[in-house]
Amino acid sequence: QRGSRARPQLEVPRPMIGRLRGTLLERQPGSILLDVGGVGYEAAVSLHTFSSLPPVGSTASVEVVTVLRENALELFASADLAEKQAFALLRTVSGIGPRMAIAVLSGIRVEELARAVADEDARRLTPFPASAARRPSA
Repeated sequence: QRGSRARPQLEVPRPMIGRLRGTLLERQPGSILLDVGGVGYEAAVSLHTFSSLPPVGSTASVEVVTVLRENALELFASADLAEKQAFALLRTVSGIGPRMAIAVLSGIRVEELARAVADEDARRLTPFPASAARRPSA
C-alpha cells in the first residue's frame, strides 16, 4: 500500500577523502604532495605533521579532512588521528577556519592543547589569536 512505508531520507553527498597512503612527492612546511595510484593529492599540514613525515620518495599515510568551499576543494592532512580530531574540534570554535586550525596545531601539540583547554589555561593559548582562545561549543 502507498503511504505505509516511510520514505528513505536522502543524504546530500559530501566529498570526503578521509585517509591517503602513497608516495610522498613533495614536503615543505605547510604542505605536502602525495601520489596515490598516479593521482597527486596536495594537502595543507601543520608543522608537527610536516616534521613527522618520512623523506620524499617514501611511502606515507596521512589522515585527511576534506573541506569544500564555494570555489575549491581543499585537503588538510594530519600525521595521526589525534591531530585530525583536534583539527575538527578547533573548527567548531567561532572564527577558526581550516587554515587557522592548522596554524594553531603548528604552534602547540595536541596533548598540550587538550590540557590547556581542559584547565582553561588562557595563558597557554595567548600566542594564538583571540578567537582561538575561546572554548569550542559542545
